Amino acid sequence: AVYGESAGAGSSLWLAFHDDIADPANADPVLRESTRVTAAAGLYAQATYDFLAWFDLLANDVDSKTMRAWRLIMMDTILGMYHVKNQKALYSEDIKAVRKELDMLSMIDKNDPPIYLLTLQSTRNKGDVLHHPRHATVLKEKCDSAGVESVLILDSTPADKRIDVIDFLLGKLNETK
Repeated sequence: AVYGESAGAGSSLWLAFHDDIADPANADPVLRESTRVTAAAGLYAQATYDFLAWFDLLANDVDSKTMRAWRLIMMDTILGMYHVKNQKALYSEDIKAVRKELDMLSMIDKNDPPIYLLTLQSTRNKGDVLHHPRHATVLKEKCDSAGVESVLILDSTPADKRIDVIDFLLGKLNETK
């Protein structure tokens, strides 16, 4: 099982949703190992690392002033992450392929392990686009439509319905014994 917070959550979800990248014919025994996990959790996760998708993903949940500010602040970071010089290059075929490889939402299918998501907006700054609850809700919606078991904990989740992340992961690991 894997889990993390923020970027660690994204890495965990990417691994959970990505098809197995084991290379059974490789001479290196580590590279022959399966990358599939039994369960994964994302605390304050991002739904995708195709950052250009965020503008549509968050458009109805984050005010336009905040989104414009985020875009201005983050564009240099986004260009650097994709190793391109300008915004036009973000739409080249090569970079589209990279963006697709970083889009966890497009990877979700019925073969994926159970997922735990937690985002408590009350613990974050009001304009926190990186950890906005919409990331978690869109992940949950996609998991539900693909038939992937998932748990979502938000501020609105009643206390008696909140499951602890470690209890969730250990429970899934124990189910495989």
